[in-house]
Order: sequence, then C-alpha cells, then structure tokens
Amino acid sequence: MWAVFFSVLSAVLSGFCFLAACFAVRAASRARELPQERLRSVESRTESLVASLNDLQSTMEVLANRVKMQRVRNFAMHAVGSDGEPDARIDPEGWRAWKNKQLRTGHGL
Repeated sequence: MWAVFFSVLSAVLSGFCFLAACFAVRAASRARELPQERLRSVESRTESLVASLNDLQSTMEVLANRVKMQRVRNFAMHAVGSDGEPDARIDPEGWRAWKNKQLRTGHGL
C-alpha cells in the first residue's frame, strides 16, 4: 500500500513539476523577447526623432532664407531715397559724398 501511495504521490509531484517547468519556460521566453521589443521601440522612436529633426532643420533653412531675402529687399528699398539719396545711417560716407555733389552742383540748397 505504501508503494502505491508513493507512486501516486511521485506522479502528482512530477505533474506539478512539469507544469512549473512549462510556466518557467514561458516566463523566460517572454523575458527574452522583452528587451528586443524595447530595442525596436527605442529604434523606432529614434528614427522618428531623426526624421523630425531633419524636417525642422529644413524648415529653419527655408525661414532663414526668407528672412535674409526680406532684409535684402528692405535694404534695397530703403538704401536709395526718392531722389537717389543714400541712407545716412547705413552709408554715412555715401550720403556725405552725395550731399557734397548736390552742394557743388547747386541742387542741395
């Protein structure tokens, strides 16, 4: 009778050990896949950030070119007055030469 009892007990314990081993294998496989998923997630976020950075850089270049061209246009429009007068603040030597020319020809009075 004791032999039957120990045989049944060992069979039941073997079954529990088998289930525990199955759960351990499953947990280990999940734990192994987790870093790979995190790595894929980090890679995708990095790629997204790089793409966003490239878009922002191209946008900044476009905006910088627009500002530069606007400054050039503003300078071109304001550099010469209504009668060819240079701006005294931007080009004082040019304005002085222009004014001296006006005074020599008698138009500046």
